[in-house]
Amino acid sequence: MGAIDKIRKKLESKEIEANDLLLFLAALEEMARTNEDLQDELEDAEDRVIVQFIVHGVFQAYIEVKGGKLSVKEGIKDGVNRIVELTEEEFKDALTNKTNFASLIF
Repeated sequence: MGAIDKIRKKLESKEIEANDLLLFLAALEEMARTNEDLQDELEDAEDRVIVQFIVHGVFQAYIEVKGGKLSVKEGIKDGVNRIVELTEEEFKDALTNKTNFASLIF
């Protein structure tokens, strides 16, 4: 079972926790490798885009888009384009559609 299926199962059972951020981002990375539409968008992205995610007291990870590829890593990265800081509750609400995830990022 890949990351997409795992996160889908957690979301359907409403058992999502803030520490599932890495699994969520891994699912996004998996989609970037398998979804042609997303691959096309990534190829059109700026030279390098880094989005830092911080769930306070729980997790830190970042997404890097470079050369048309998307990768996910744990930790803090220098030179980010955007920092998304969330509480545990905001993260859970975003993944369960109680809050629009895009509104938390932009």
